[in-house]
Amino acid sequence: MLIAAPKETVCSFDGAFLLAFYNERIRTLILASDRFGNFALHYRLCKGGIAFATHVSSLAHLSDRATLDQVGLAQHLALGYVIGGKTLVSQVSRLAAASTLIANTSGITSEPYYRPKYVAKTRASKTEMSRVADQFADSFRTSVAARVAHSDDADLPVCAALSGGFDTRIIWSALHSLGKSDTVKAFTLGLPDSTDIEIARSITDKLGIRHLPIYFDDDFLSKTANYWVETVERTEGGYGITSATTIQAFYQQQKDYRFLLDGHGGGLYRRFFMRSKKQTFAKGASVSQEMLRILGRPLISSPILSEDIKIAAGVEAELAMRNFLSDFSDIGEVGDVLDHYYITQVSANKTALSGNGQLAFLELRHPLLNLASYELVQTIPEELRKSNWIYKQVVQRLCPELAQFPLDDQGYKVPYAGFLFFRYPIRGLDKARELTSVLLKHRFLNNSRSHHPLIKPTDILMRHLPVLLTTLEDKKHAVQDFVDEAALQQAITSLRSGNTTDLNAIVQLVDLAILLSYFKL
Repeated sequence: MLIAAPKETVCSFDGAFLLAFYNERIRTLILASDRFGNFALHYRLCKGGIAFATHVSSLAHLSDRATLDQVGLAQHLALGYVIGGKTLVSQVSRLAAASTLIANTSGITSEPYYRPKYVAKTRASKTEMSRVADQFADSFRTSVAARVAHSDDADLPVCAALSGGFDTRIIWSALHSLGKSDTVKAFTLGLPDSTDIEIARSITDKLGIRHLPIYFDDDFLSKTANYWVETVERTEGGYGITSATTIQAFYQQQKDYRFLLDGHGGGLYRRFFMRSKKQTFAKGASVSQEMLRILGRPLISSPILSEDIKIAAGVEAELAMRNFLSDFSDIGEVGDVLDHYYITQVSANKTALSGNGQLAFLELRHPLLNLASYELVQTIPEELRKSNWIYKQVVQRLCPELAQFPLDDQGYKVPYAGFLFFRYPIRGLDKARELTSVLLKHRFLNNSRSHHPLIKPTDILMRHLPVLLTTLEDKKHAVQDFVDEAALQQAITSLRSGNTTDLNAIVQLVDLAILLSYFKL
């Protein structure tokens, strides 16, 4: 059946998956990725056939010497990832999300097997929305149930993250309704006094969930630099050195768990990209130009890069975005296309590569990436797609007790640049909000809280500044062809004096230097 109708067969598959099938009799290879590109699959032509692997590094040196793909490099410099099926290594390609590849004696063909189609609906009746909410609750519950079928087995311990956000809460709502909240362990990553830790502790105490927090305390953060190079290499650039805390956490989780219920995929149901990015677009500007302006990295605007490289990077990244947005312009509103870009390009290039690395520690299961829920979200009005309506309805139906706990839908990672103000406003905001809540008797205000920081983002990096600069010096040969050496030395001197203006750009340059050195490019 797979050989006779590969697209139709793969389209019936559910969840997060990669597929490789070979029929020796007719010498035909079929590769396929799931609808979300949740795991990375790469391929390249070689003598006598085709080679494929989850990691680019496994394919880079099948020829005598790997060479740098200039278009891939330009995109990576601008965005921090490569889109449109390219990679940093020439001749190594990435299989697109929701696509099949067929290789046989006639050649190689690759084509999509699935495209979302969002209904242009502006409103719906309360009765219809109530019915849809019931369907969402059923689909999430069924998806979680399938992924914890063996959670009672002591030899197969399962864990799931629990933070202050919606993504983890919807999973625990389903677990609670299934009677599994006492067999699956919860973990929370965060600063010891962070809101996520406090919220998770309150929830686990109330519902009797076994809770094993991983604290980002001084001892933990003092060792973070030891994991910088491993983080970039294991995830092949999906995570940069500022995400090394995640690799540290993987090592700890590996001791206690075998399976992880991963909350990845929440963006399908709360549409953060649609809400925030569309609102910041400059009037009259093209969508692709505005996307590049918003998503462009500090490195691309830094004098550290030579001017011609910066121009090329901007041109290639904007062209790739424009082509993608054009190819998917028919799936729904502009916001739907933007979120599809996020899901199948940003997430599928960064999170998927990181997921490949994470599989070395734990088996991943993704209950939010299920076909029934994904197709259901395409049927509801746009205003509900870009709100938290789905989460609120599902939690209320599956575990209403969880609706009473404070919410903080920013996640649980250590605060790094870009999140400091919005995630960690001053503690006084909490007090002001509490007072306003009392005066207005407004449950929503009382049911949400602000983070308060215990450490500044730059402090974590500056604590390890000698290691940062030593790593750059060791790996600089990999990036010297497109760096303005005088500007780089000036930035380093400024950094040593305590000026952190160029810190993020230098960090991103170190990420790239580690990655290119790893690929031996």
